[in-house]
Amino acid sequence: MPQTLGTDSVASTAALLREELPRLEQCKADLERELAAVSSRLDAVRTALGALQALTAATSPAPPRPTPAHAAAIGGADAGPAGWPGGLTEQVAAILAAHGGAAMRARDVAALLGRDTSNNAINTVRGTLDRLVATSRAHRAGRGLYQAP
Repeated sequence: MPQTLGTDSVASTAALLREELPRLEQCKADLERELAAVSSRLDAVRTALGALQALTAATSPAPPRPTPAHAAAIGGADAGPAGWPGGLTEQVAAILAAHGGAAMRARDVAALLGRDTSNNAINTVRGTLDRLVATSRAHRAGRGLYQAP
């Protein structure tokens, strides 16, 4: 009797798995179609965003770069590698002040400082901008935008 019960148990489990298999295969096929549609949409959005960013960059005037005369006027001999005075906090504050209240992104400030535009460099500048906002030496002009007070 125990052998029969074991065989019945295996047979019933196999039958249940055979019944479940088509449902799982259909579910997999549905998910693959949905993934393909999402991937296609993602590619389209990335392409459109890239085109819009290129268009924006082409139509926006580049922020002014500091000149040696400007560096001498605001920082003299203590000017940093890109011509801005003092440490990073002072350099960032000087860039915001030099732009007369125009809203700037951390990426633009990093570029004016002569830093690379890697995420780490931009995040360092963004952290400095946030500290300037916390001490009322800068204001948020919108999401990701900073300006002199």
